[in-house]
This record gives sequence, C-alpha cells and structure tokens, in this order.
Amino acid sequence: MNRRCPLLALLLLLGAVGACAAAEIVLSAPQSEYFFQVGEEAEITLDVDNRGGTNVPGMLTVAVVPADAAQGGGRTQTKSLTIFRDMTTITVDAGAPDAPATFTLKVSFTGSDGQTAVLPEILIHFLGETSSIPATEPAAQVTSSAAASPGVQAQSGGTAIDRAVQAGQTVQDAAVLREAMAAEDRAAAAATEDLLSRAMADPTVADLDGRLRAEGFARTGNTADPAAGTFLFSYQRDGGTGAQISGAMDDDLRFARLDTAASLDVPALLAENETFYDYMSQLTTEGLPRGGTTINATHQSEQLAFSFGEGAAFINATIADSAVQEVSLQRRFNWIPFAALMVGLVGAFALAMRRRQMGGPETPEHESPADGAPSPAAILALAEERFAAGEMVPAYRGAARALRRQIALAHGSGSEITDGEALALLGADDPASIWAETVLDTCSRVAFAGREPESDEFNKMSREIREYLGEARTS
Repeated sequence: MNRRCPLLALLLLLGAVGACAAAEIVLSAPQSEYFFQVGEEAEITLDVDNRGGTNVPGMLTVAVVPADAAQGGGRTQTKSLTIFRDMTTITVDAGAPDAPATFTLKVSFTGSDGQTAVLPEILIHFLGETSSIPATEPAAQVTSSAAASPGVQAQSGGTAIDRAVQAGQTVQDAAVLREAMAAEDRAAAAATEDLLSRAMADPTVADLDGRLRAEGFARTGNTADPAAGTFLFSYQRDGGTGAQISGAMDDDLRFARLDTAASLDVPALLAENETFYDYMSQLTTEGLPRGGTTINATHQSEQLAFSFGEGAAFINATIADSAVQEVSLQRRFNWIPFAALMVGLVGAFALAMRRRQMGGPETPEHESPADGAPSPAAILALAEERFAAGEMVPAYRGAARALRRQIALAHGSGSEITDGEALALLGADDPASIWAETVLDTCSRVAFAGREPESDEFNKMSREIREYLGEARTS
C-alpha cells in the first residue's frame, strides 16, 4: 500500500485542486481535503467534463490508502464505467471507519483509447468530534478557485507540515524523503509491469489479443492495479475504432473480457453452428447490420455476444470443451418499426374506406401481398452491379436474397424468408434442393463468417441463379 501521504505533505502544497484528462475526459474535485465524523459514509462527488462529445467506455479505479500503517490496510476498487457525453458528475466512496483516521484518496479513469485521467491525491480525515476540525481549514471552503490563491496555498502548506509532524516525520532532509518516494514509485512500477506481463502471457488473454491483431488492431496503452489484480489493454485501428481487453488475475487468470464496437469475425466453430447461422440470416434479412462484439473468457469457456442494429438484437453463444454449448437470440423492443406498421395500417384502412365510398373494389384484383417488392431478377442484377463495384460481401448477400425470393414466390407467400425456411419450402425431393443449399451456404460463409469471396465463384453462382429464375418462370 502507498503510505507516502506525509512525504507528499512535506514536498507539495496540497491546497490546489487537481484535474487531468484521459483523451477528452477531465475529472476534477471541488476540494483537496475533506473532513468526516467517524462512522459517517465518505461519499465524494467529482465533476466530469466530457469534451469529446461521445460516450467513452473505460475503467474507474478508486484507491483509499491509510496515512499511517497503524490504521490498517487500505482498499482499491476497480469497475467498468462509461462516461456518457452528457454526464457531469460521478460519486466515489471512501468508506466509513469506526475510529479516527486519515486516508489518501486516489482516483483515475482509463478510457478505451488507452489515455488515463489521474486525479491528484485528496486527503480525507475521519474525526471523533466535529469540534476537532481545524478552524483554519473548513472543508466546505476549500475549493479549486480558492486553492489557487496564494493565501490558501500558504494555509495548506502549514497544515501539511502539522500533519507530517503528527505522523512522526521531520522536515530536515527533503532529499531523503524524495528518495523514499522514488523507491515507492519504483516498487509500484515493478508490480504493475509484473501484472501486465503475466496477464499478456496468459493463453486466454493472448488469444483475445491475437484476434484483435488479426483484425488490424494495434495496442495503444495499458494500465493495471496490482492491489486489486486488475488490468486493461487498449487497442485502436485505422478509422478510429477502439477496443479493449480487461480482466483480473490472482496467481492465475480469473477472467478476461474483450469489448469493441467493431464487427469481429465469427469463430469458425460458431459459424458452422446451424442455430447461429439461422439467427444471423434472420437478422440480416430484417436489415439489421452487425454491430459490436463482446467476449467474456476464462480458461474453461467463452461467452460471446454479437450486436445487431445498434443494440436492437444480440446473438449470445457459449463455447466450452471445443463445442458450441448454447446459442440464443435476444431482442430489445424497438418502437420505430411498430409505429411504421401502425401508420401503414391506418393508411391502408383510410384507402379502403375511400375506395368503398367511391364504389370501387377495396383492392385491385391484380395486386398481391408481394407487389412493391423487387423481383428476384432485379435483386440479382443489383448484386452483380455491387460485385463489379468491388462490394463483395453485399453482392453475396444479394445473390442469396434473390434465390430465397424466387423460392418464396414459387413455393410460399412471397414474403422475405430465411435460408432454412427456403430449403424447407423446396423440400428434399426438389431437384434444386441440394444446389440451392450449396449456394446459400456459400453466400452465408462470405457474408457472415469472413470467408474470402472469389470472382469466378460469384460469376458462376449468379449465372446459375439467373438460369434457375428463368426455369422457375417457365415452369
């Protein structure tokens, strides 16, 4: 534990309130010193200035260090925290000891960009009686603006010496004190480096690191808290997309977590899972694009979450013992499609009423539920155009959609369907069943599993689909 509060008191004037930035995040405290009664919960509100205008995920570390070893051990808490663009304050808890004591509060925030905001140390006194609060240092009046003035600095300097004397320190040899502080810094740096090295050497963390590097990410920073055993590695790739690997270790890894807004490749074991494949096809057909990726991992298992449509839906999966143990689809209610549906129903009802009043049929006989949707040939033509323009993945998706659309029109209601539903409509006895399954599987592996597209393959596949469309029209 860091016990150098008295040393800092002799070398620094603690009246000034600190503030520093992690990228565009600035933390500040209205006071550099607080007084509480024994048993009172010491909650301190810090000001947050998010100057970047975007949500910043990261890790908040709060350390409470005793000024005197006789007061017992301190504690360090680390938790994931997202500083939203409209967030103005956060509250930290320094505890509630049952005996008079003095502690140093250390607060830092490490963002996903690897930058760390470290708040200068804050002194917290727990007193047995309210009357024992020094009259020269009313806690409520020690603010950043007041601490910046020379008069308040002189007051803080005098009381810092008083605290050092009470702790049994002398002020005769500043060089010795500086060396003691430097030794503590070296010990803390060595412990931090040891934790980071052990974390990255762990096979689970190394695997997550390898996945990010394979996707073009480069490590940009790291931080660790040896007392809590927590660590965080930050990454970034061209285009500004960030990622982080966080976790905790004792002698062995407790857990590791990968978070990124990027759409990472789906592991091959999961991409081959039929349930996962059907969910991916279903969400993509609905027009929900892939979003971020989260992986919670231990030595025994991985829990993966793939976001779609800005959090409208998630596919969650568990992998253990080299097998997919569970796959589930989670949706969050989105009122926008519901509202659009209601508007459409109201419009259709109004149109039907108008036609009834005019004496005409409610719906022209030539109309069908599929009217207004693009034809399979039009969908395939657009896919071929996108492939020629170099948009490989959308082209494969379009080819699969054209085939599903034709199957739906020929064997079903004509509505959008998944790959599994299309094959079920064809049936095993249909001569095109095996061919259609191969085409849809090929498209899915390129569109969802990260398989490299091939020009000859796509051209052959689109030609076969076009021939199938012609056969279907004449049959």
